[in-house]
Amino acid sequence: MFAVIVPYRNRRRFVDLFLQTIPVYLHESGHINYHIFVAEQVGSGPFALATSRNVGARAAQDHGQYDYYVFHDVDILPVRNIDYGPPALSTVWFMNAGSAKLPSSIFHAVNGYNNSFIGWGFEDTEFWHRLHIFGHPTQEWHKTHEAKQAEMLNLECQLESEEELMRFSQHYFGFAEDVGPRFVQNSLCSPESPGFDKTQDFYIETLVTRNKRLLDWIRKLPTAIAQEYFLLHGINAINPATMSLLYRTEKVSWVQYNRSDVLT
Repeated sequence: MFAVIVPYRNRRRFVDLFLQTIPVYLHESGHINYHIFVAEQVGSGPFALATSRNVGARAAQDHGQYDYYVFHDVDILPVRNIDYGPPALSTVWFMNAGSAKLPSSIFHAVNGYNNSFIGWGFEDTEFWHRLHIFGHPTQEWHKTHEAKQAEMLNLECQLESEEELMRFSQHYFGFAEDVGPRFVQNSLCSPESPGFDKTQDFYIETLVTRNKRLLDWIRKLPTAIAQEYFLLHGINAINPATMSLLYRTEKVSWVQYNRSDVLT
């Protein structure tokens, strides 16, 4: 049994496509024991991916027993050769840079993501760093055998040709030949799929700079002190009493939260 955790804000067209596509793909791949948790941030302030992932994981923890978590961006959809099965090692870069697939026990052992990271940028790198600090080895998905022929749809790449997408994929994932994961065109990718201006919500230059400074400071901490810091800054700060369940079906739970309320 696994949980798919999706941080979300202000991208309704994308989340609708996500919830239409993922259950079908998982069913066709033979996966029936899963549950999707959409963690929607409401209220003012920039979108904080780290907190949204923690909220989704806390909702999953309160809902049932899940062997592993798949942290999934709402604008990335699988097309073919994507393995949602249990990871042999904690897997980072699962389909894109910020996502991950790892045992739930390890996620909670390292206390999840750091809520001090606001907006987007370096919250994932800090998470991978804490995995290593606590002695949990990781693997980069895009360098594994299972990813060699993987194809995904990036909903932000709306009008690019296959050649442009291949060049982007080679640059993004760092491979030189036709032997790596790639983004492809798809019928879902059309002019009707709206773009999204990240600079207005969470990809804010001043926040990225701030996050980078925080990451640099954390990386300099001695191991024992870093472990103490991580155990103070993470999913344990999430107050589930402030989370609202928007709706729940057999396979989907949608929770809403205000960041100013959900952090204890």
